[in-house]
Amino acid sequence: MSSKFLSVLSHLNFSFHHILVSSFFTLYFLFFTLFIFPETIDRIIAVVNDQVITLTDIRIVKAFGFYEEEIKGLKAGVPFFILERLIDQKLAIQLSSEEVKIDKEVEAYLKNMSEKIGDEKVQKTLAEYGFDLDGLREYIYEKILFQKLISRKFGQSVVVTLDEIENYYKGTYVPIQKEKGLEPQPMIELLHEIESTIRENKIKKHVEDWINKLKSQADIQIKVENLNEYFKKEGSKIE
Repeated sequence: MSSKFLSVLSHLNFSFHHILVSSFFTLYFLFFTLFIFPETIDRIIAVVNDQVITLTDIRIVKAFGFYEEEIKGLKAGVPFFILERLIDQKLAIQLSSEEVKIDKEVEAYLKNMSEKIGDEKVQKTLAEYGFDLDGLREYIYEKILFQKLISRKFGQSVVVTLDEIENYYKGTYVPIQKEKGLEPQPMIELLHEIESTIRENKIKKHVEDWINKLKSQADIQIKVENLNEYFKKEGSKIE
């Protein structure tokens, strides 16, 4: 063989060896990162039309108590509940073309959150997920904007009649009080409270129907079949 051919062959052998070594270390690093630092690995959980919802989205919403009151009554299924809420929000916001200025509400929400869980914990939790306060503000903005849109769409259109109040008083309130061994208050003293309860229930039903209609028309892809099992497998304490 000519010395030139041997030189080329030697160069090819060196290049191939170099590629193998580089590939090995790349794969090793990926596996090492996955198993040693699982919290840093994000994953797409769902796609709502063209917007993604990630594992980090669900974790942050849980960590900062965005749906704390609603979650309290759940014994299981917290990740899926949060996912459903995030899907609802994105669908409603995607449909809306309104420009809603809620900067003051966002800052007030952030202030209350910081006072409740502490500035140090807020900063520590954000650091865990590689976020800053501006990133957290985006989550707060979306939540408040969704509430505003729902209020504008259904808040003024829901009417509660006196018959509905009376039926609720006799059919729901009185039986509950008697079951507790308590004397029911006169209906006249509870008019505002009962009206608010009925209104909230009606709005909730309207919102559910509206969101379900939006879902039927949207392209929603759930990327994880069993979200609860997925969280268990990857060691999350979100449940």
